[in-house]
Amino acid sequence: MPSRRQFIGTGTVLASVAVAGCGDILGDNGSDESRVRVAEYVPDMDERPVAVVGQGIHELADISDFAQIGPEDPIFGTDAADVEYSVNVTIGGDPFTADQTGVAIGSFEFDSFQEEIEESFDDVAEIDELEGFRTLQAGADEEALYYGTDGEVVVFATDQDQYEATIKAVAGSEPLLFDNSDELDSLGGVVGDENLVLFEVEPEAMDIDPTGDAVAGGSSIAVSEEESDYIAAVMFESDSEASDNESSVGDAVVEAQSGLESVETEVDGQTVIARGTVTTTEI
Repeated sequence: MPSRRQFIGTGTVLASVAVAGCGDILGDNGSDESRVRVAEYVPDMDERPVAVVGQGIHELADISDFAQIGPEDPIFGTDAADVEYSVNVTIGGDPFTADQTGVAIGSFEFDSFQEEIEESFDDVAEIDELEGFRTLQAGADEEALYYGTDGEVVVFATDQDQYEATIKAVAGSEPLLFDNSDELDSLGGVVGDENLVLFEVEPEAMDIDPTGDAVAGGSSIAVSEEESDYIAAVMFESDSEASDNESSVGDAVVEAQSGLESVETEVDGQTVIARGTVTTTEI
């Protein structure tokens, strides 16, 4: 029987993300096209904490100094070079019980997609199609995992309701988390829309927050050959709390991020911002 620790997503690269633009495969939800791309794929939810990772997969796969993924690495039955973008969402703080959902954008052939899922799980069955997504269920009852594709998007989740909500978010018919979170909207404007990004809202703990009091955080790496620009942002409840913790956040960022030797920090209202350069081979 599958478990949440066996769950196959696309979040194995790192903890940061996003690529510019919104493809035609998305529904028109009237959102601001200038914001981070990852915002377009995450349905609204009440549960906290939530962590969102976005990755420009084919861009990352083409960077020889970035060893985490290569052009021919398989992702849902296709090569990484043919996967444009991915989003992974983790809901809850306990890695053993947290739910996950997400999407991969690219070109997917159902038979190859199904073959990869069946290689990972013993009990896989095709169930009813949902909104044009042919759907596979791995396992049964409360432990079932869900994977589906319409040929251009893969949606995956550890919970059927979350699976359906993510499909509706992709179609533009579901409220989005970033639309209803001032913290995430603000952080997106700080860390930018790079090919590797991470956002966390109401985290139980973050490596870049030495206080444990942050209300949200985000980071991005503009991954490129040799050296890559890095930005981290930690949001507190008050301006004074941010000012008091500027130095300690900077130290925590350097300690947490591999390949980062130093950062420059500043405070913008409630948010401490740290910028630096990382050695790409150490990411």
